[in-house]
Amino acid sequence: MDENYLISLMVAFFFGLAFFKKDTKISFDTQEVSRIPSRNTSGHTGVSHYLQKKQDLRQEMNPTGVAKYLVLKEADLPVSSVSKYIARQSVLANIVAEENKSGVEKYLSNRS
Repeated sequence: MDENYLISLMVAFFFGLAFFKKDTKISFDTQEVSRIPSRNTSGHTGVSHYLQKKQDLRQEMNPTGVAKYLVLKEADLPVSSVSKYIARQSVLANIVAEENKSGVEKYLSNRS
């Protein structure tokens, strides 16, 4: 029984080898493909063309309602008392700093 099994296994092996044998000659095309980045007629690359197009679209767009509101809001901002106080304090701090300069600081500021 073992002999029949071995014989049938060897027959199957040789049959598979003969039937499924692949051609040993493999041909490759030796043509090299040159990759040149494509450019449009203006000479711009794809990225610069995209950025230019995006900038053109931004200029053509009408401002949205929110953009209009923000422009008006910035123009109509009243000056609060806190902002006035901070501005006065910064001016006073600059004046005090000028008055309390040491001799070296005065020399260096006049030299420049």
